[in-house]
Amino acid sequence: MQLYEEISSRKKTAEAADKVNKYFQNLINISPDPIMITDSNAIISWANDAFHSMLGSPAGSLVGKPAYDHYVFE
Repeated sequence: MQLYEEISSRKKTAEAADKVNKYFQNLINISPDPIMITDSNAIISWANDAFHSMLGSPAGSLVGKPAYDHYVFE
């Protein structure tokens, strides 16, 4: 019974974390400012709609690509 309760608790925690993550992604996505998130190698892992609009690229098309290929950092 204890194992079931622990699994159930972890599942609820994961669902809550997913809900919060989606909330913040939506919040950032509606920002009029271009925002992108990269990993430590400057590979784009996420970019909001304003960032895609700034570059004229379709939503989601930049994920997995090097940031330096699409944006000049000054």
